[in-house]
Amino acid sequence: MDERVEAAVDYISLLPEHILHHILSFLPIKQIAKTSALSKTWCQAWNAFQILEFDFNAIFSGNRNLYRYPDLENNRQKLYDTVEQILLRRRRQMITLTKFTVIVPAVYQRPEVVSTMDRWICHALGSHVKDLKIAVGPTGNEEEYSYSLPQPVFNAISIQVLDLDNCKLMLHPGGDIKLPSLKKLSLTTVFADDIVVSKLLAGCPLIEDLNFIWCFGFKTLQILDHHANLLKLRVERLEHLEQIKLEAHNLRSLELHGPSWPSRLEVVSLKNLTSLIISKAPITDKWLNEQLNKFAHLENLNLFSCPMLTSIKIWSSHIHTLHISSCKELARIEIDTPNLSIFSYSGDIISFSSNDLILSKVMLCLESKIMDVSWYIRWIEFLDKFNQHCKVLNWKLTSTTGKVFFFI
Repeated sequence: MDERVEAAVDYISLLPEHILHHILSFLPIKQIAKTSALSKTWCQAWNAFQILEFDFNAIFSGNRNLYRYPDLENNRQKLYDTVEQILLRRRRQMITLTKFTVIVPAVYQRPEVVSTMDRWICHALGSHVKDLKIAVGPTGNEEEYSYSLPQPVFNAISIQVLDLDNCKLMLHPGGDIKLPSLKKLSLTTVFADDIVVSKLLAGCPLIEDLNFIWCFGFKTLQILDHHANLLKLRVERLEHLEQIKLEAHNLRSLELHGPSWPSRLEVVSLKNLTSLIISKAPITDKWLNEQLNKFAHLENLNLFSCPMLTSIKIWSSHIHTLHISSCKELARIEIDTPNLSIFSYSGDIISFSSNDLILSKVMLCLESKIMDVSWYIRWIEFLDKFNQHCKVLNWKLTSTTGKVFFFI
């Protein structure tokens, strides 16, 4: 009797190319490249793949000798050449890049490597990249060694998301910035002067999400009303910042994080703000009360480690969530917030008064240096104020030594 063995069918390779691209989007670049050897279909899918993410920290993970010793320089150069060919192929085939990411450790900061990165980025721009991320490993001297962003990036009409980490933004004399499609900008450990920041903000008419994290160089940050689409702003630890002016009528979310804090913070108009987070900031009771009166639609308020706050008073019919934590000098909270649903507090026992609340959840983390009998009496009275007005009450007691006594 003849025995016939049917060949196994590769059903995955029969899937449409956009499904194969979706599968590839979950894999690191090394595994993606390996799939091209599986079949002609996978090879074609890889050659047309629109997401290119090269994390050299991950690529060399466990094999750092590839970039540490001169006798292995050829291996590194071959990898650079491969990356360039991958980008060139897509540019020549007029394949639009959805995302291009390049992450390199600080050891790469040499002239020949910088010029290679410049070419990669220009190839990505030539492929009309929409999401561009550039991250360079820290060196300890950002102003001297940060990677200078190539000038063509400042006028890239296709970029919608720009994420820069440990880069330097420098314009040629007379240069300008026009990023007409940019919607999200994230700058982390980035150097830029006041002129560049001013031109950057003016050149992004569609910006919706703006993040400045641990940046340095500029002293003034002005978010004005012509940023009509701006919805989210995060400012964190800007080393040289002296002045912030906020006048963005449509801003919904604002985060201000210290410990670096401007000597002048001017809030002109944020009438549609719904979420406010402030941490490690030297704000006073008077300043906070004045600002809260301007935010008629505020729903979420988070105050963390604000050492100058002593008495917080909140009157609002819109606030839904309130978090207050580690404000060491805080002695009193007084609220009239009929729609408050979630409340959390971390710190020592304080005076607390409110209207008749019906809270869905309360989280209390009480900390103290001395937990004597009188303290426990105050603690019971404090808990009783919430126990009558909430559906779920979670609490714990912690001494300053870190020992947790109770948890419910």
